[in-house]
Amino acid sequence: MSVQIRWQLNNGFHIPIPYNIERNIIQTEIMDYAIFLERQENLSHQYIKNELFHLSIFEQFTSNQNIELIDATNTLIREFRDNDYNRLLATGTSSSKSIKSVVNLRLRRLYHFYTWMQIHSSVRNLIGRYDCQIHSSLPEYFSRRRVDHRDKELFPLCFRRIGNASKHTTKYEASERDRQALESIFLDHPNPYIGQRNSLILEIANLTGFRRSSINSLLCSQFSDDLINTVEDDFILVSPAHQKYGYTLSFKVPILLAYRINHFINTFRKDLVHAIDTNISTTQDRIFLSTRTGKPLNNQTISEIFHDAIAKLKIKQTRVGIHSLRRKFTNDRITEEILTRAELGLDSSTTSIESSLSLQLGQTSPTSVRPYISRRQILEIEEARERRRQNMEFLRNENTSLRAELLRLRAEITLLKNDSRDL
Repeated sequence: MSVQIRWQLNNGFHIPIPYNIERNIIQTEIMDYAIFLERQENLSHQYIKNELFHLSIFEQFTSNQNIELIDATNTLIREFRDNDYNRLLATGTSSSKSIKSVVNLRLRRLYHFYTWMQIHSSVRNLIGRYDCQIHSSLPEYFSRRRVDHRDKELFPLCFRRIGNASKHTTKYEASERDRQALESIFLDHPNPYIGQRNSLILEIANLTGFRRSSINSLLCSQFSDDLINTVEDDFILVSPAHQKYGYTLSFKVPILLAYRINHFINTFRKDLVHAIDTNISTTQDRIFLSTRTGKPLNNQTISEIFHDAIAKLKIKQTRVGIHSLRRKFTNDRITEEILTRAELGLDSSTTSIESSLSLQLGQTSPTSVRPYISRRQILEIEEARERRRQNMEFLRNENTSLRAELLRLRAEITLLKNDSRDL
């Protein structure tokens, strides 16, 4: 990649230096955007790194065509979209729909980047609904004007008809049987600490729906003996240090899971720390550590642990990993909400379930969980129809059997009557 990004720590802020090694220039627009995201939007370092990764791919594309970022047009973005799609399709193993979803994520970032550039750099007619280089209603959306804010207006060049909101395509969801199988795989590890560590990560994902980075950022102090021994509820509130978009939300952790985490810290983790003679400056108070260095696991290691374990289950889908447990948690909660509300006679509409579920998942927009709910409601309907079909089939077979039994008994009665006449 022609663009290399180096990070400079300055007064607690990570300053990116995006350098184009082919053109020998620093991409100041990308650098200023990253500083804005960190200082004004208070987004996490990891989130900003992801943003810049996608932008750097587009910057390389424009650089190869000797076009400056500020000179981008609809035509250029469309060409980038098609080029990126064909490149990923040729080099990857994912489906066409999944690849289009990835490309759409990049395009969305471009629209946000150019909206920022126009607002904060006093550039005119760069992006907007009419007479602009790039067509989009996103600038007006941020100014809260009353315009059409559907996806096709906000992000008009994104691929269409690839799933709700272009990012909620149907993906692998771990089943309870899969979870049990994964737990067995983890606990069979010859190193007891690794087995218990990986099994605990699995259970946290299953019972809380936390994302990978949130699980990995949990601290021992959040599950201290003092806290665990004084709690009176059936849960404790925990705010993972790392959350998407830099949020600082608190979530309920079931008390039995909190007990298990506390026990792991006081036994397996404590023994590891003693065995490798490390200290809190190395462990950073994080719960999940490397057995080799005593340092916190990195997020990619967790992904590899789950990818390797799930591969043993021979799942047909590609790109399956720990996030499948978040989907399982989501659908488990949806089913629970639907059944509970039905039993209590409460509102079971999509809107009411969205509001409840979004809080549990840490989503600021309730509509972001709508695709999950829609799919789960469809499954619930299909399962209910299948149960009715099976019940009808059972009743039909039982009816046929009873009719046959009735005919047999009538025949026997007739024979008995005939025999009595002969006597």
